[in-house]
Amino acid sequence: MAFLPTIILVVVGLQLAFAEEMYSNKYDNVDVDVILHSDRLLKRYMDCVLEKGPCSADGRYFRSILPDALATNCSKCTRKMKLNIRKVSKHIKKERPDDWESFVKKYDADGKYKQSYERFLDE
Repeated sequence: MAFLPTIILVVVGLQLAFAEEMYSNKYDNVDVDVILHSDRLLKRYMDCVLEKGPCSADGRYFRSILPDALATNCSKCTRKMKLNIRKVSKHIKKERPDDWESFVKKYDADGKYKQSYERFLDE
């Protein structure tokens, strides 16, 4: 009988060890449309992400996870975060192409994430 609790502990331990840590869902309820439709706010976030200006705590958080999120196609993102990232990316590509180009140069200069990120945006 002592064998069963040991097996359960091992299985639970393995699940925890292999469970992928998710990014914080703290920002899931942010209305990104407010940011996208405010030139001032969007410029501040872009300046932060591109390391051209100061960052809020929110901006620093997103800047810190960006390299990993790009490399993993946002595998640690919440569902809502993925939706928001797609919306923001598409908006910047269309409405602020210079900012998009600067973003790509900074975070994917060699183009290794381009195809996978385009597929992610189309999902």
